[in-house]
Amino acid sequence: IAFGQIIVQNLRGLFDFNISSTFFNLSASKHQSGGITRLFGKIIFLQIIISVLILVLLSLTKAGNEIIQGTPFLILLLLLGIEWVLYLTSLSNQLGDSKGISKWPQILILVSNLIMTLVIIALAAMKGLTVYTYLITTFTFGVLSFFSIMIFLYQTNYDSIWMKVGKEDLKSLLKATLKVSIPLTLASYYGIGIEFFERFLIQYKYGAEEQSYYYVAAKWAAIIIILSSSSLQIFWQSLVKNIAAGDIKKAGEVYRRLDG
Repeated sequence: IAFGQIIVQNLRGLFDFNISSTFFNLSASKHQSGGITRLFGKIIFLQIIISVLILVLLSLTKAGNEIIQGTPFLILLLLLGIEWVLYLTSLSNQLGDSKGISKWPQILILVSNLIMTLVIIALAAMKGLTVYTYLITTFTFGVLSFFSIMIFLYQTNYDSIWMKVGKEDLKSLLKATLKVSIPLTLASYYGIGIEFFERFLIQYKYGAEEQSYYYVAAKWAAIIIILSSSSLQIFWQSLVKNIAAGDIKKAGEVYRRLDG
């Protein structure tokens, strides 16, 4: 599973183009960003289709099987589904942050994760916990988290996140998107390549056990930075809004607070 997860993470990241940062910045800079939400929704849907097709190609070809190291297709498909719903949940949470709405999306995610944990514990107690039941449970609650946040935002902030305002210029939105995302794309691809290559070498040379040790260590490192990263979006939303409004002085004050 550990190596399969790095495959699907890099597969999703291959078409990311820093969409999450771009989406957040553009949404935060406009009070009514319905056109931005719709545009990015279409882009992400296309990315999902392409990533599934590539995964099928990897599973059906000899060269592809060398890359995935014999990982079962169904496990990879479930992992890819989990990767996408977690990414979409993160984007929906960022959408709330971009409008200054952070409390309830976080609560919805917390409740979903707590219920998911209880379900997994119950499955383990009944000896029904397998790789497949674990992945299906994680995917199901990921979907619930995403849709619960989007339904909440849709019902409480329809005007600012979904409603079209006049005749929106699709070309200008795409131009703004590319202007923000392209400079970071090459650096992202470099990081993806390095991460996949090092994990591929671990899997190829040492096998699944050592891969699992690496995976656990990486997760612990991610847990350590949660406290500092969780408040970043709040500061960033305020920073982007002030820059968009032309208030550089106030934006500088926000940045100095963030920088310590």
